[in-house]
Formats: sequence, C-alpha cells, structure tokens
Amino acid sequence: MKLNNTPTDTLFNQTIHPLFENQVERTPEAIAVWQPDIDPLENGIQTLTYHELNRRVNRLAHYLRRLGLGPEKLAGIYLERSIDLIVALLAVLKAGGAYVPLDPRYPQERLAFMLEDSGAALLLTQSHLRSGLPPQLTLPTICLDIDKEVIAQQSEANLDLLAAPENLAYLIYTSGSTGRAKGVMIQHGSLVNLTEVTGREYALAPADRVLQFASISWDTSAEEIYPTLTRGGMLVLRSETMIDSPTHFWLKCREWELTLLNLPTAYWHELVAELADEFPFSPPPSLRLVIIGGEKAFPDRLSIWQQKLGDRVRLVNTYGLSEVTAVATLGDLCSPLPTNGLLPAVSVGQPLKNIETYILDANLNPTPPGVAGELYIGGVGVGRGYLNRPELTAERFVPNPFSRQPGSRLYRSGDIARYLSDGNIEILGRVDDQVKVRGYRIELGEIEATLRQHPGVQEAVVVVRESQPGQKGLVGYLVLKGEPEVGLGEVRRWLKGKLPEYMTPSQWLKL
Repeated sequence: MKLNNTPTDTLFNQTIHPLFENQVERTPEAIAVWQPDIDPLENGIQTLTYHELNRRVNRLAHYLRRLGLGPEKLAGIYLERSIDLIVALLAVLKAGGAYVPLDPRYPQERLAFMLEDSGAALLLTQSHLRSGLPPQLTLPTICLDIDKEVIAQQSEANLDLLAAPENLAYLIYTSGSTGRAKGVMIQHGSLVNLTEVTGREYALAPADRVLQFASISWDTSAEEIYPTLTRGGMLVLRSETMIDSPTHFWLKCREWELTLLNLPTAYWHELVAELADEFPFSPPPSLRLVIIGGEKAFPDRLSIWQQKLGDRVRLVNTYGLSEVTAVATLGDLCSPLPTNGLLPAVSVGQPLKNIETYILDANLNPTPPGVAGELYIGGVGVGRGYLNRPELTAERFVPNPFSRQPGSRLYRSGDIARYLSDGNIEILGRVDDQVKVRGYRIELGEIEATLRQHPGVQEAVVVVRESQPGQKGLVGYLVLKGEPEVGLGEVRRWLKGKLPEYMTPSQWLKL
C-alpha cells in the first residue's frame, strides 16, 4: 500500500533564508530568540528582535562570503546552544554555504573525522571551546568572540541570493554500521518543505514560544528553529540543567510561558511517568502543543497523558530520519481512548505534504493494509545521499518504480511497518541492528567495530537492554586478550575518547 501526499504547491522551489527575511519585514520588533537562563551582564545578549537578529546574521554572512564561503561549500559549526549558534546557522545559509553541526560534547577523534570527511572549508566557534577541538586541526577558524570587531564592520544589508533549492543546506552525521559515521546531505528544497509544512501543521504564529530542545547535531533542531523563525515565533533556548528532573522542566516551561515543545519520546515517557494533576508536576496553562518522536510511544503512557490532560494540549507523534529531512509522517495522538479497555496501536500518522510513503514486500510490491513490510519514503524530503559513500547511497536511495519523474528515488528506511485500517502507519521494528536509545539513532555495529580496534579486545558484542519499561541502555560484552588483561574500565574510558557519550555502554560484562 502507498500513501502519496501529492504536491499541491511549489513550497520547495526556494531556499530557506528568504523566508526568514520575509518574516523580519513583517515583525521586525518582535523577539526572535531568547536565552532566559543566562545573566546578560556576564554572558552578553539575552534576547534579539527579528531586526537585530537579521543585522547580526548579515554581518557574519558578508564576512563568510569574503572568506570564500558559497554554494556547495561547507562550514563546521562548533558552538554551544546560544544566540551565537542561531546567528551562525543563518549566516552560513545566507552566505550560500551549508553547515556541518558539531556537538562540543563529541570526542576529538570523532570531530576530526567529521571535519576531514566533510571537507569543511572553515570552522565557526568561540575561544573557550577551542581546547575541545582536535589539536592537529589546520582549518581556517573564526572565533566569534575574538573576531567580533572585524565582523561588526561588515554590511548589515541582506545579501544577494547565491544558493539554489538544489544546493546543500546542511550535512548531518549519523551512526554507521561499518564503524564510521556517515554524512547525510540535505538540500534547501527539502529543508524549505519541512519548514513550511510543519509550520502549517503546528499552526505556528507570532504568539508562540517554542523551546529549542534538541542538540544542533540532531536534525530535530531544524524542525524547531526554522518553522519558528519563519513564522514570527520566539525561539527559547534551553539550558542543560532544564532537563535535570521533570519537576524542574515543568517549572521552567511555566516560568517561560512556553507554548510548543518538541521532545524525544523517551524524555516524554519520563515526564508522563511523573505527571500529576497539581503544579509543579503538570504542563503550564500556556502549553498548547507537544510533538514527540524518535522512538515508539508506549500505549500506557499515552493513556495516562489523555487521562490527565484530555484534549487541553495537542499531542503529535512524528516519524522521520535524517535521510528524509527529519520528519516524514505525523499524526495526532489525542483521539478518545477506546471503551473496551484495550490500548490501541500507536501510529505515526500519515505523510507530510509533498512526501510519499510505501510499505513494500521483498519484491517491492505494495503490501495490503495490516500486512507488514519495509517502509520506503519518497518525495521532496529525500536527501541527496551520503557524502563520499556512493555504494551505500546506491543501496539505500533506490530508483522509485512508482514514479514517472526522471531521477525520482525512494529511501529504504529499514523500518518494518504496516498500514492500519484508518490509513495511518504503525512502526513495528527494524530489518537490521539499528536501535534507538533515548531518541538517539545508533548502529550497534559501529560501537562493536570501534571496540575491536582496541589492542586488548578480541571480540565485542553490544546489545540493548531494558532495566524497566522505557529505560533502555547499552550493554557491552567483551572477550579480552593479552597478558595482563586490560580492565573493563580502561576499555570504557578508551571508547569515550572515540564515540559520543550516548554510544558508550553503561554496563560491561567480560566473557
């Protein structure tokens, strides 16, 4: 079976930054970005209006163009969540380039690989973060704090448009089964479609205050940032301590009068587990929409949410992957609970506008409703492919046998799914060893291949275990070699220098 949200307009035949500039013209004095948990006397600017943000973005974009940034050229962005980060993202796009988001929490070896593999032309950072960069780095580097005077001298005028819809907007790295991360190339047209369609679906408006929750190294950040800043909303940048506990999270949501949250399903599960009718264990009155995604939502948590909140807060479940520009399908989860006491299947809804979904058998024949198959995704959201990985691109991005459009492709998601009787899609599992842990997409093979590089490790197997429902963690099983044997603690410390924290097993067993 196939669901085809046939194109009805040409949303995607443009680039992202003119949409932001149009919003600047409409609401120049509205607050665009707010970082509430910083002291403006110690840390600088806490808010920027749309007009102020555009001026700062333009100055940096003009400077980047002077340095040679333009279409199909990549700029690494190594910044913490901050106003400077938002400025840097928009400036790279306005200059005509594409950005490579780099999480400051990543180990130096992974950063070095991403910068080398991407062929980044330059790097944007701040002076206090430079110690976390690979020491052998020779890339031209702009420190936004050190170079602020020369940047401030640049023009504040909007730039001539260089990028086209088919040019790259960003390159984002995901876990790779062969032991190295793979860079997913996303074009402007795909990003514009995500921005415009989700902006409409979520009814974003200037009155909205949207939490910027996701790490910049995850494409959910694009779903938070661009729809907000092209529809006049206020982007609210969270602190790292906001998520220390559900109570503290809801307190901050209430204090900041947030209207929209986009959360990993795993974190939403934690919030729901401690939901209560009374403050501070409940969402604030301002909240109107919660979006979840990244893992399958538990029916029992959905039941609790609906019992506590009813339809007061709209709940939307999304499904997507980096290769299809973050979101491919979405659906509301606030339908009435069944009266028979049975918990319903939790669907991920139907495809976005200009996106197609197909559930196919091994021979690429559509499966009937209720029958499982592999989910394939087509349409505007499908990315260009994997950078420097032509074989893998050909394997995962396949010709679309259902389209007459030359060059049309489908992305093989690797997810097993089925159509429900109402036309919505239910995700059932995977065809491979890829897992999701706390919203992070992880190829277990990458962890295992990295562990086998340690001179004291003969064999390694990594699995996912649930200590209790919803509490997933990685467990590493090792066969060690050599005399004397290396300690498990040493292997763990070694691995943390190779892979991000979320890919490091929390439990270790020697076989």
